[in-house]
Amino acid sequence: MDPRHRFGQNFMIDQNLVRLVAQAGQIAPGELVIEVGPGTGTLTDELLERGARVLAVEIDRDLAALLRRRFGERKEFA
Repeated sequence: MDPRHRFGQNFMIDQNLVRLVAQAGQIAPGELVIEVGPGTGTLTDELLERGARVLAVEIDRDLAALLRRRFGERKEFA
């Protein structure tokens, strides 16, 4: 999926950077993270793998649908 610049979208694609960002947040398992603009869910996935509960807020309807398909069955994701 290509970024929509009208929404100011930029996607994190470097998995090393994603891990560093997740680690910097020092999120404990079970802790709630509100992720604004999760895009395609790269950071979302990392946070969920670390045991966080993630509330994702996405303005782009297409990306919101993608996130629901990707993570919708996980109880830690909303």
